[in-house]
Amino acid sequence: MTASADRRIRPLPGEVHSELVESLYATRTPPAVMSALFALVGGQAFVLTRDPVLRALVLSGVAASAVRLLVLFRDRARLRGGRLGDRLAAERRFAICYLVFAGLLGAFVARVFGAAPPALHLPAAVLLVGYAAGVAAGTALRPAISVPALVLAVVPPAVTAAATGAVNGSAVELVTAVSLLAFLAGGARSMLERYRSTLAAIALRRAHAETARTDPLTGLPNRLGLAERFGAVIGGARPDAPVAVHYMDLDDFKAVNDRMGHPAGDALLRLFAERLARLAGPAGIAARLGGDEFVLVRTGPESAGAPEALAEQAAAALSDRYWIAGRVLTVSASVGCAVAPARAASLDDLLRSANRPLHDRKGQHRLARGRAAEGQRSA
Repeated sequence: MTASADRRIRPLPGEVHSELVESLYATRTPPAVMSALFALVGGQAFVLTRDPVLRALVLSGVAASAVRLLVLFRDRARLRGGRLGDRLAAERRFAICYLVFAGLLGAFVARVFGAAPPALHLPAAVLLVGYAAGVAAGTALRPAISVPALVLAVVPPAVTAAATGAVNGSAVELVTAVSLLAFLAGGARSMLERYRSTLAAIALRRAHAETARTDPLTGLPNRLGLAERFGAVIGGARPDAPVAVHYMDLDDFKAVNDRMGHPAGDALLRLFAERLARLAGPAGIAARLGGDEFVLVRTGPESAGAPEALAEQAAAALSDRYWIAGRVLTVSASVGCAVAPARAASLDDLLRSANRPLHDRKGQHRLARGRAAEGQRSA
């Protein structure tokens, strides 16, 4: 069963894995109830039997249950806003405590079936079934934990019941063994199906969320995606690190649409976006706000300097020849830039500050083109 589960479990993206780890800590009531019930049934076994093995299992199970609750209560508060590495460490601690308790519970119930008075068999069986139901409800989204836990808890009592039935010729124990194994198989299958359906739902939700944050033509972040990524960049930067926001658009983009058609204009926007993304690099942000308006955000040493110089650098990198529909177009970009330290950086303020020099540059370009056209007519 565990081999089958392992074959079906695939590596997950960090965000999805984090969400599934949080599901382990979603509720604390069922584990607390199970701990209390184990202490109750274990205490009854401690009183009714002098079996040293059974008493040792009771004491070990109570201790493991207490540690499991401690980890659950302590790590749940640490998951909020924690890094992926912290979440994976919390998952490992959860899994160790969970599997240790499952093994002790399985050994305890098996010992009850094999060596304790019949009066304890029913409470132990109810305890085991309740635990298995809790596993299916609480940890199904992490089958690498839930399936082994079921195996550890259910297989030893089933084997003991089968062996006892075979020795005594009792059909009751044999039926108990078959029922437990059938419950194990059905529960594991149900958990794996729930895991797959949940992953599909998460993937669909994330796809919708990504679509809402992405420009469909260029694949760059749109205004919403830009705002979210800007916040992440600022949050990870040093307070005194410079943040440069370049606000830009293409000169004479309307003329390209008029002369060559909208498909050519769309192709130009995609090529411009690709060049802008390369300029942004892995640490920067390239985004499209709409039409031919784009934004480039850079942090770090390359963002230090006068806004005018940074704007000229960006314009030079982006203003070049583009091969579109069998023709070579020379397209220039007007760029306005604003710089602020990360601790005082506001995206809206930086965009407004960068928009003013952008309009000044576009006015200069229009004036220069007008003078050039007038010179050609006079010639």
